[in-house]
Amino acid sequence: DIDSFWYESSYLFPLGMLFGKYKNRIFSFLNRNYLVTIMFSILFFLSSYIPYYLFGGIAAEILYIFGFLQLILCICVKTRGTSKLTQLMGILSIDIYFSHGIIIQSIISSIKIDQSVFSFVIFFISSITLAYLLNKLVNIAFKFVFRK
Repeated sequence: DIDSFWYESSYLFPLGMLFGKYKNRIFSFLNRNYLVTIMFSILFFLSSYIPYYLFGGIAAEILYIFGFLQLILCICVKTRGTSKLTQLMGILSIDIYFSHGIIIQSIISSIKIDQSVFSFVIFFISSITLAYLLNKLVNIAFKFVFRK
């Protein structure tokens, strides 16, 4: 639902800022208590799906997304994303944040598309492409403005 998209995606930005501020404490805690944390994380993720499935609504969707993200965070503690794609996404993260709303709005408003794996692939590829172009444009502008 495009009306709730803004709520679902924009609350993650301040959470990311808080995570950035306290990441050393968070990773320290996760490393010390990994087994308990990963079991709790899996249980929380699975249980967060119940209100989403039964009731729907923005609050349930946000809880489900939070459950998914905290599970991914716990998995990432023990794995390292060193692929070219994860490195590119790390470089483009702010550009992706700014461009994915534009992509989703324009695709959903112009084409009636259901939420599926196919739509996810379209949004993902489109967002990465636009973020890459946006990043290049901003870099060119900075070089032009701040040249010596």
